[in-house]
Formats: sequence, structure tokens, C-alpha cells
Amino acid sequence: MHSSTFSSNYDESCLIESPTSPYVETTSQRCSLRKVNPLQTSSNATSTTSEHNKSDVSYVIVTKLVSLEKSTNILISMIKQLMAHFRLTKPISVENVPQIPIDSHEDLDNLEKFLDVKENFEYMVNTLSISGGTTITQITRRIIAKLITNNYATNYNWAGRAPKRAFKSLKTKNLVVATVKAVESNAAINLIENSIKDWLKLSSVRLTLAEARALKRNISTASMD
Repeated sequence: MHSSTFSSNYDESCLIESPTSPYVETTSQRCSLRKVNPLQTSSNATSTTSEHNKSDVSYVIVTKLVSLEKSTNILISMIKQLMAHFRLTKPISVENVPQIPIDSHEDLDNLEKFLDVKENFEYMVNTLSISGGTTITQITRRIIAKLITNNYATNYNWAGRAPKRAFKSLKTKNLVVATVKAVESNAAINLIENSIKDWLKLSSVRLTLAEARALKRNISTASMD
């Protein structure tokens, strides 16, 4: 009974029992009897809970702000592309527009000839200017993906190292650069070109992944039948 009453008012963390007294101070541990204030303990617990709540609220606010910033960036990019599209829109009568994406040498030859005419070039810039993307790299990749299939892109690298052909000498390359610049006028040419280089390098990887996904779908469909 004595122990129970004592422990309700004192901190027992430094107390030990001895033959002469139920509780004594231990010199080696430098402990002392401390009166425990129940109100102070409750106040500390409340303060800790309050701090946790504030932390949780701050985390939610920061998360929402980050999400809002991402959404805003996407909207800004879409607005820029729409502005570029309408700014370039002209009542041009264009005939014999080549089919895209390009998937053969013949397709490419047709597009290259088509781009020789200034009005045709501007028409294609206008058409591709709403391809999407929020960064220069994303915009570039989406534009070139609309122009060339992964399958045909495996025939090209930037400089034309054998056995592949050079992409940098094509009017199609100029079209990609001009379209990105129409959307982002301050876009650096070297950044656009580097994005094209990377896209071409990874064309075989994308093709392999696409074939693997198609095979997986076919297997899944067959198993369901």
C-alpha cells in the first residue's frame, strides 16, 4: 500500500528498495526523489500532441501546394501550346499532306519534299504545336513521336554513324526544332537537339518494350478464351 501511494506522487525511475527503507537515493546513479506534477505531465503530453498536429497540417499544406504547382505548370504549358497554335493558324489550303508517323524511307521522302514548300512547313509546325509536354524535353519527344515510329527511328542516329542514317541533316529535324521554338520561344537549340538524340538512341528500347507489352496482352487474351 505504501509503495502504491508513493509511486503516484514521485518519479520511481531512480528509486531502489533497501533493507532499512523502502526507497533510498542511490549515490552511484545520482538519483533523487522528484515530486511528479500530474498537471505538468498532462501539459507536456498536450503540447506534444499539438506539435504533432501542427506537423501533420504543415505536411498536408505543403503536399497540396506541390500538387497545385504541378497542375499550374501543366496548364501554363497547355496555354502556351494553344497560343502558338492559334498564332500560327492561317487559312492555308494544303494538299497532299504526307501521312505521319513516318514508317518507311518512302514516307520520309514524301515528307521531306512536302516541307520544301514554306506554307507546308508552317502548316506542319501549326499541326504539331499542340503535341503536349511541360518541359522542353517532353515537348520535343512528343513532337518527334508524332512524326516517326519507333520502328523506323531505329534506322537513324544524330550524326549518321554507319550503318545508320543521319537525322541532323533532315528537314524533319528542322521541323521538330521550329515547332518546339514556336511553343517555347526561349528554348535552347542544343537542348532540343540533345532531346532528339536521346529519343533516337532509345527507339530500339521503346520498340522492344512495346513488343513485350503486345505479347503479354495476346497471352492474356488467349488465356481468357
